[in-house]
Amino acid sequence: METAKTTVTVNPSLYAVTFPVLERRLSELKGPGWCEKKRQHPYELEGEKGTAYMYAAVVKSALMDMLFGKLDETGLDKRLDDDFAQIPYPARAAREAKKEDARACILRYVKSETRRPHHARTGHVALTTPHGELLVSVSPDLLFIDKAAGTIEAVIIRCGRPSVTQGGSKIDTSVPGSLQLYAMYKYAQRYVPKGESMQVKASFYFLIRDDDAPKRGEFTEDFFSGGGRNVITLSGKTEREPFGTLKPSMVDDAYAQLLLTYVDGRGCDEEQCKRCSLYRACTYKLAPKYISKKPKQHPFGAISLSRAQEEAVAFRKGVAVVNAGAGAGKTMTVCYRTVMLLSEGVKPEEIMLVTFTNSAAQEMRERIQLYCDDEFGEGVIDTGKMYITTFNSFCYQIVKKEYAGLGFSEPPQVIDGVERASIIAEVLDAHKVPGLDYRNFELDLPTCRGAISVCSKAFDEIKAHRLGIGDEEELSKYMGTYARFTAGKPTMEGLLSVYDKYDDKLKANGLIEFADQEALLAEILDDDPYYLESFGIKHIVVDEFQDTSEQQLGLVKQLVDTPSFESLMVVGDDSQAVYGFRDTSPEYMVHFEKYIGMPVKRIDLVDNYRSGSAIVGLANRVNALNKHRVDKALRAARGNTGDPVAKGFFSKDAETAWVARKIRELVDGGKKPESIAFIAADKYQLLEMGDALTKEGVPWVTLNPEPYLENSKVIAAVALCKALCNPDDTESLFVWLNAKAGNTLLEKSCGEVRKLAENERTLIYSLAGKTDDELQEKYHELALSINTDDDELYADFLEKAKRKRGFAAESSYIRDFERYGEKAAYKRNWKYPGVVLVTAHSGKGLEWDTVFVSLTKFDSQAVRSGGGDSIEERRRLVFVSLTRARDSLYVTSVYSAFGAKTARTYNMFFREVVEALGLPYDPVDHEAEKAEAAKKAARRRSA
Repeated sequence: METAKTTVTVNPSLYAVTFPVLERRLSELKGPGWCEKKRQHPYELEGEKGTAYMYAAVVKSALMDMLFGKLDETGLDKRLDDDFAQIPYPARAAREAKKEDARACILRYVKSETRRPHHARTGHVALTTPHGELLVSVSPDLLFIDKAAGTIEAVIIRCGRPSVTQGGSKIDTSVPGSLQLYAMYKYAQRYVPKGESMQVKASFYFLIRDDDAPKRGEFTEDFFSGGGRNVITLSGKTEREPFGTLKPSMVDDAYAQLLLTYVDGRGCDEEQCKRCSLYRACTYKLAPKYISKKPKQHPFGAISLSRAQEEAVAFRKGVAVVNAGAGAGKTMTVCYRTVMLLSEGVKPEEIMLVTFTNSAAQEMRERIQLYCDDEFGEGVIDTGKMYITTFNSFCYQIVKKEYAGLGFSEPPQVIDGVERASIIAEVLDAHKVPGLDYRNFELDLPTCRGAISVCSKAFDEIKAHRLGIGDEEELSKYMGTYARFTAGKPTMEGLLSVYDKYDDKLKANGLIEFADQEALLAEILDDDPYYLESFGIKHIVVDEFQDTSEQQLGLVKQLVDTPSFESLMVVGDDSQAVYGFRDTSPEYMVHFEKYIGMPVKRIDLVDNYRSGSAIVGLANRVNALNKHRVDKALRAARGNTGDPVAKGFFSKDAETAWVARKIRELVDGGKKPESIAFIAADKYQLLEMGDALTKEGVPWVTLNPEPYLENSKVIAAVALCKALCNPDDTESLFVWLNAKAGNTLLEKSCGEVRKLAENERTLIYSLAGKTDDELQEKYHELALSINTDDDELYADFLEKAKRKRGFAAESSYIRDFERYGEKAAYKRNWKYPGVVLVTAHSGKGLEWDTVFVSLTKFDSQAVRSGGGDSIEERRRLVFVSLTRARDSLYVTSVYSAFGAKTARTYNMFFREVVEALGLPYDPVDHEAEKAEAAKKAARRRSA
C-alpha cells in the first residue's frame, strides 16, 4: 500500500537541505499530487474503476491501434462492441450512446491526423528546483517529430471536453495541468539533435471539442479546425549545444516559481481533492454532540387553560376548526383534550390523532402518555392502542392488511427514492424512451437532467394527475422546465408507455411508492365504502390541517361518515400554510364549511405564549397584508421583551458579516449558542453564514436535512460493504479502517497501516463460508461498532439498509444508494449545541430565544411572476419566520431583490417589515452616491 522513496542529495555548499521526493508519475503533478498530506502518506490504493475510466481506456486503446495500423475502420465496430460490452453501464441505450460518441471521436481524429506518429516510450525527466531535481515519469501517448518543419510534439490524449486553456506564445502556469505540460515539454526536448534548434511542443488533445453536440450526434468534421479549444499546447524554442547541453529557455524561466511551489506543497483545489484516494479519510467528521435533555412538561393537574383552550378541550359533538396561531399551545391543548376524553370513558382505540410527520406523531404520543401517567397512574393507559399516526402510516397499515384484494401476493413494501431510481433505471434499460439523455443517465442538475431524472418527474405527474396514453400534451404541461430536456411529443408518448411497465414491475415485486399508500386505500374504499366502519373511531383530530391535500380531506370525510363518529377537530393555522410546492393550500382551512358539508364550530387560539408583545405586533401587521386568510390576530400573553430590529444592507457580504459579528457579541455576552437561530430562504445562504460564524469562532449546527452520503460513517459503511464484496478494493478498505480506528489512520506509520489492512483482509476472507444471513449479521456488527458518538443519521441509514433480507440484497441496495442516493437526506431530531442555521420551511414549529431572519432571498422574479397566491404564501413564510423568536428578533436583508444596477427591484418583504415597525425605509446607498459624485467632480476638474 506504499511506494518506495527516492532521495536526491543536494550539494550542501549550494543548498542546505537534503530533499526527499517520491518518484512522481505525470498524473501526480496535478490535483492531489500538490498536497503535503498525500505525500506524507504515499499509499497506492486501488478502488473500483468507474465507467468513465473504462470508457477512456477503451477509446485510447482503439485509437492507438488505428493510428499505428493495427486496426482498420472495418474492425473498429467489432472492437468497440466487444469492449463496451464489458463496461457496466446502467442501460443499454446509455452504452450505445457512449459507443457512438467513441466511434465518432476516434474516426474524426484518425482522419484528421495527417502526420505519422512515433511510439513514445516511458522516460524520466529531471525538473530542476532550488531543492534539487524532481524526477518525473512521463508516458506520452504520441510523439510527432518533423525534422523538415523543425518541430517535436509530445501528446497525451484525453477523452472528454477541454478542461484547460493554453496555447500560442502565451505561457500561463496557473491553469490546471500546466505542470504536466511542462514535464512533457522537457520529455520532448530530449529528441532535439545536438547542435540544432527546434520548436518543442507539449499538448493535450481532447477528443470532444467545445463546439460538439454529442446528444444530437453532431461532431465538427475536422479535429484540428479552429473554435474547438480542444488542443492545449505549451510551446517553446529549444537549442541543444553541439556537446549535448540544452540551453535554458523562456519556458524554464516561466515554470521556475511553479516548480518551487509544487515542491513546497500546498492544498489542491476542492474538485481535484475529491478525487484523491485519501479524501474521505482527510475529511472525516464526527457527528455533532447532542444535548441530552428530557422535554419539560407541566404535570397534568397543574395545567392552566385559557378560555379558548377550555372551549376546544370541552368540544365533544360535531365538527370544529381550531385556528391555532403561532405559539398558542395547540399541541398541549390537543393532548389535554385527549386525556379528558379518556377520563370520560372513551377507549384509546376510539381516538384518532393525525399529524404530518412521524416525529410529530411520536412526540404527541409521548406527551399524551406522560399526561396519562400523571392522571391515571403509570401504565394504566396504553397509548399504543390509539391511532396516533400520519395519513400515510394509517393508509399503509390498512394496505398491508388488505394486500390480497389489491392484487399482491404478500404485504407490499414501500420503496424509497434510491430503490425507485434503481427500478426506473431497469425499466429504461429494457424500454428506450426517445429524446431522453442517456449519456448523462444519472445526472440531475437544473442545467442537465438525465434520463432517470426526467423519467422520475414524469412518473410523479402521471401518478398525481392519473394520466394515460393520449395525454401527451397534459404531461408536457405538467413537466414544466423538465420538458426542455425532452424531444417533445415522442418523449411524452414514450414516458406514458413505460410508466405502465414501471407500475407492472412494482406490482410483480410486491412494491409500492410512498404516494401509493393513500391511493391504494382510496381503491379499497371505492370497492367497500363501509370499510372504515369496522374501526369504530369516535373522535378524530387532524393536526397541521393547513397542509392537508385534497385526497387526505376525502379520507377525513369518509371517517366522519361512519356510524361511530362523534367529533372531528381540525387544528391548524392558515397563516402558516407554506407548502404550496407540495400542492397544499390554506383554502381548506379558510373555507372548511364548504368542503366538509356540515355545520362547523370555529375556535380561535390566538393567545401567543411564546413571543414578546412587540414581536407579536410586528408579525400581526405583516400577516394582515394578506387578503386570503382567516381574519384573526395573535394576542401576546407575555410582556414586551424588546423591540425587533430591522437593518438593511447594500451587499450580501455586508449583511452576513454584520449578523455574524452580532451573534459573536451575544455569545460573548453569555447567550448560549443553541438559544440563537439564523433563518434564511435557502441552504446556500446558511452555508455562507456558517463560514462567517466559523471565522468568528462561534459553533453552529444546521437543522436542514443532511445528505446521507456526506456523513463520514455512512461513507465508511458503504466502503465496508464494498470491501466485503471485494477485499482487493484497497481504497474502500482504507476508508473503513480509518473509521474503525477512530479517524486516526493518517496519524499511523505506513507499517502500522499495512498490518491493520492485512488483519482486516484476513477477517474478510474468514467470512467466505458464512451464509447470506450470517454475513449480513456480521456486516451490521462491524458497521455498528463505529457509531461510538451515537449518530442518529448513521443509525437511520443502517436501519434502512437492514430492511433488506440477507447480505446480497442489502449490499445491492447499498451500491444503489451510492449511485442514486446523492440527494437522499435526513433531518436530525435531537438538540445540538451551536447557533442553529435553518431554512424558513425547516424552522416551522420550532422556537428560539433570539432569532435572526434574513429576508434577502425571500423576494425574487419567480415569486413576483407567480402572482398574488405566490406573494401571499411567501408573506406567510415571513410570518412563520418572525414568530420563531421568543425574546429578541433581528430582521435583515439586502435592499435589492433583483434587477440591474440602473433598474433595481427592491425586496418588498423587507420593506413591509420596516414600515410595519414604523421605521424610515431608505434603500439608497448615500455613501456610494457621494463617492461617485466625487469621482465625477474630479474627472471634470482634470478635463
